[in-house]
Amino acid sequence: MMFGACFRRLTGSFRKLTGKFQETRTANLNQLEKAVHQPMGQLMESLVEGDPVNLPVQRGIAIADTTTRLKGKQPGGRNWREF
Repeated sequence: MMFGACFRRLTGSFRKLTGKFQETRTANLNQLEKAVHQPMGQLMESLVEGDPVNLPVQRGIAIADTTTRLKGKQPGGRNWREF
């Protein structure tokens, strides 16, 4: 009888610990994604904002028009971008 109660408590503790590990892992992955994704996007934008039209024109491909992404700030101070 005593073994069963100990086992149930231990099982409950493992479940809580597993839940905490999952929460921590999810939070860490979200932070990592933000840390990698944002600088990578900025790098791509800086590469494209140079003179990308010149490359296809040099190879005989006509470019009629180009556009850029809209950028701005939200009322809360966060940046937004329209793709």
